[in-house]
Amino acid sequence: MRDGDIVGGWIEGQYCPSKVLRITACADGSSTAHVLSYESFPHRPDLSEVVRARIVSWHAPIDLAALERDTQILGHVPVERTELVGYLHYLKLTDFNGYLKETGHSAQDVIQIAQEAYELGNRLSEEKRFDEAIAAYERAIDAFPLFYEAHDNRAMALMDLGRDREAAAGFEESLRVQPDNPVACFSRGECFLKLGEHDSAIAVFRECVRRWPDRPHHHEFLKRALTAVERSRSAPTPRWQFW
Repeated sequence: MRDGDIVGGWIEGQYCPSKVLRITACADGSSTAHVLSYESFPHRPDLSEVVRARIVSWHAPIDLAALERDTQILGHVPVERTELVGYLHYLKLTDFNGYLKETGHSAQDVIQIAQEAYELGNRLSEEKRFDEAIAAYERAIDAFPLFYEAHDNRAMALMDLGRDREAAAGFEESLRVQPDNPVACFSRGECFLKLGEHDSAIAVFRECVRRWPDRPHHHEFLKRALTAVERSRSAPTPRWQFW
């Protein structure tokens, strides 16, 4: 099997064709086929039908051995650059060096673009133009998804706009990029505290205290969250009057 092969197989009475975009080696010695998928057919289509079919998924990684076992090759059509959009997005998030190699971009150029967008976002945040700052940080992240400081500052701007649920998700994304990030961890707890989700806030602040015990504000905010829970439990139950 090779790049550009059109393959297909029966799944629950429908014939499901895909196109192999790239085949990559894994550390364990296996290989992964990166495929885009077309709409399914009630019959086994010929190659001309498949290439005219609607694309329903731009990328999925599949174990090559399983793909070879479960599908048949219908034909071969060279991979077009426009067909790699999903695969390139996947590479950008999971294998940035592979992304640079595939696209021909230099790391220096990509990082410069990200840094310029990040610095613009910082200036806009200082001017309290938070919506514009968020857009700038998103450009930095799009250029370089591993730029965890841009993730952090985007989430901070969301907090400034009172969009704490989105901010918490942003800090979580930052932690996926850089797990050893006390700013993102603590700020995520702040979001939960502002949302009134005290149990979640307590869990986050306890993690902050465990991992970074020398930071006084971690202890302070853990106490705040615990106090908030105690107050909610000791609040009197409303007495209803019925007429």
